Amino acid sequence: MKEVLERTISAKEINAVIFDMDGVVTDTATLHMAAWKKLFNNFLDNHYPDKKRFTPTDYYNLVNGISRLDGIRNFIASRNINLPDGSPSEERNSRPTVHSLAYKKNKYFKEILNQKQAEVFQDTIALIKQLKSKNIKTGLISASKNAEEIVEKAGIKELFDIIADGKLAAKEHIKGKPAPDIFLYAAKSLKVKSSQAAIAEDASSGIKAAKAGAFKLVIGVDREGKDEMLYNAGADIVINNFNEIKISD
Repeated sequence: MKEVLERTISAKEINAVIFDMDGVVTDTATLHMAAWKKLFNNFLDNHYPDKKRFTPTDYYNLVNGISRLDGIRNFIASRNINLPDGSPSEERNSRPTVHSLAYKKNKYFKEILNQKQAEVFQDTIALIKQLKSKNIKTGLISASKNAEEIVEKAGIKELFDIIADGKLAAKEHIKGKPAPDIFLYAAKSLKVKSSQAAIAEDASSGIKAAKAGAFKLVIGVDREGKDEMLYNAGADIVINNFNEIKISD
């Protein structure tokens, strides 16, 4: 019985569920990983050929779920590389800086996105529709500045009462994960307290952010066999897909 209760969203206790986008709502994680791989391996080939190349483990541990700038800082630090931050005004320059690499990563991602539309996880959409039928609000957050474009192209934008993405975070100076600020901003926009909301996340940085924000329920979404990492980050439960979640009246 305990297992059933752990995987139940109570409509009496939870008034909103906030979903991370990449890997939870859309299968954009694979597209992001391909863009990061191209960026970092080209950078290493041209400037540091003796350094270890980018791996899927690097993606989950260093760049997944956080801003492009912080992801780049994490990766170059992991390879003992020092780069100047530069500035947005020089991001198109060939001189490698954190900002110029961030610009290239977004360029690569958009090229991949133009070739292949992001897949939508149907188990997530089914749960969201159930939540809406119970008058439970839904929010979407993402570190990506392309989030709104992605969900609009996928035809699911209207399923969310609030979208808080990388563009909004930059405009409003919202701290990125593992700080809880983006989740708290979404909850405030939905007019609910963190103690009345659940978070669904697939990244350890997002799990840590949700726990720091004292949310009622933190759901780890494990589509890649990394449940231990999500539990270690503080997830209350870890699921493989949302068919495991029930909604009680």
